[in-house]
Amino acid sequence: MNTSLQIDLQQTAAAPLVAAYHRYMDELLVLQQESLVAGELSLALDFWQLHVAMLRCHAEIEDRYLEQVSAEQQASWRWPATLYLAEHRKILQFAERVEARLSAMQAPLALRQIVEEIDKQRSYKNLLEHHEEREEIALLLEMPKTAAVLTAALERDIVSQWTQLYQAQQPSLASLQQRLQRLRR
Repeated sequence: MNTSLQIDLQQTAAAPLVAAYHRYMDELLVLQQESLVAGELSLALDFWQLHVAMLRCHAEIEDRYLEQVSAEQQASWRWPATLYLAEHRKILQFAERVEARLSAMQAPLALRQIVEEIDKQRSYKNLLEHHEEREEIALLLEMPKTAAVLTAALERDIVSQWTQLYQAQQPSLASLQQRLQRLRR
């Protein structure tokens, strides 16, 4: 299994755990695009759905805690909680548009259709990467200093809910990876 798809489930600190889940979601996106390049639309949709399920869970948990951080607690933050909340909404809107396009595609896919879709996903991927970077270089370092009680609760929810979803995805992911591996030969 690709190392970006492996998460150390013994890790409980928010910053490294969130970073690991970011890499996991990023890798699912790449596998979806690789499936598109292979012309396997159903496989691409399956990888996409794993990606979006984790993305939604990720945003829901973070949003719940970001909404509770007071203005005073975030006064020293590099970016306000409202930025992260707005980015989550925008990322989820982009994800819905990608899913709608993928669902509307018909196999067999023309090469140009594949290239155009991957090109359209570039904006989504860039937004996601910049958001992840902001969380990793700022939010996850600043939040524990100013909202320790919320950070501890966030860590507990991440460990329980993200880990539960991650573990639930593993059988499907293994099967999808085997299908993709056969295409690579």
